[in-house]
Amino acid sequence: MQRSPTGKSLTGSRSKNIAGGLGFSKEYLRVYAEAALVTVLFAQLFYGTFLAVIPIIPIGVYYAKRRSSDVRLKKKQEKKDEFRECLLCVRSGLRAGYAMENAWKNAHAQMEHLYGKDNEMVKRLKTMKGRLDINETMENVLDDFAEEMDIEEGKSFAEVYRFAKKSGGNFAKIIEGCIDRMSEKLEVEREIRTLTAAKRMEQMIMNLIPLGICLYLRLGSPGYLDVMYGNVMGIAIMTGALAVYVASYEISGRIIAIEV
Repeated sequence: MQRSPTGKSLTGSRSKNIAGGLGFSKEYLRVYAEAALVTVLFAQLFYGTFLAVIPIIPIGVYYAKRRSSDVRLKKKQEKKDEFRECLLCVRSGLRAGYAMENAWKNAHAQMEHLYGKDNEMVKRLKTMKGRLDINETMENVLDDFAEEMDIEEGKSFAEVYRFAKKSGGNFAKIIEGCIDRMSEKLEVEREIRTLTAAKRMEQMIMNLIPLGICLYLRLGSPGYLDVMYGNVMGIAIMTGALAVYVASYEISGRIIAIEV
């Protein structure tokens, strides 16, 4: 594997840059399609004409950014949950008397059993195992693993390992303590997501209710909202309503965004 003069993995850096962009995965294509649909829907509901799509394109762009951020956050949360399971497997190996390298190899076997061979974490652990088999240093392998994972906990663990390796002392105890603290933190994050799942569902429903009311009026009582379309006063009122709706959507999203 190529490494920069500073010791960083060039391959890992390229992977991170690619992963950091929006890309063209199925999930992001679905986000873009949703954004286009939202733009058209808002143009019809708030202004009664498809011509309004052009001036409200920023709404579609905003929606795409928010949804893309949600997709990235979901992927990050999944990686954190899998990393927690991986750390627990490593801790189990250390307590069984394995060396650090063998504990990670054992973690690969356990994670493959839990998640299957096609899981991204399992693939990373397989690469890690292959590099350890050809006697690459654990420090470099962990650094690259943490960079590819691109989560704070992975980078922190790599730093703690490097520090513990250099400082000496009770190495196994230091690593096990680090794993215990990280595992507890990740478990708290998972519990918070579970506890706030109902609130997130409520938020989604509340976001849909105003649109549902407008759609009901358009379909159930044709002409009822015509007074709001095609005149300056109506356009001003509907633009104000749209601004309030977008602001409430943003605020509600921030309220339920809890970080540990």
